[in-house]
Amino acid sequence: MKSLNENEISAVSGGLANLGPNVMIMNDGGEEYYVPLNLSGAWAMAVHEYFDRF
Repeated sequence: MKSLNENEISAVSGGLANLGPNVMIMNDGGEEYYVPLNLSGAWAMAVHEYFDRF
């Protein structure tokens, strides 16, 4: 997975901070990322596809 740039890291961190406890950690072949449980399946799939690009 490529390194996120500073703006991307900030956006991800800020988003996670606003979500509170409703997050699921997904592990995709050793790479972990966070998916908010209160979001729609379509959004979760978009996140999955986003990380699959790297």
